Amino acid sequence: MHPHAMNDHSVNSAKVDVSFDTDFTLPVILERLYRDQPEKIALAEGARSCTWGESIERIYRMANGLLALGIRPGDRVAMLSRNSIAYSEMF
Repeated sequence: MHPHAMNDHSVNSAKVDVSFDTDFTLPVILERLYRDQPEKIALAEGARSCTWGESIERIYRMANGLLALGIRPGDRVAMLSRNSIAYSEMF
């Protein structure tokens, strides 16, 4: 058997302890943008654009809608979409 054909996952499955600054998580960054730059353009799609305030308001509404449907942290949700403002917000 060729050595590279072996299916040994031990090399790729090692746990790595990676610490990160919790001030740079996506929710923290979005909250800062919402607070500090709500009128600044956040996303653009063709001739359409939206501000951080508009975009983050929609993000909160989608998150609350998912919670209302019973989706909880750790659950999996799928979305099929073209690249768009709505896709970016849902992501």
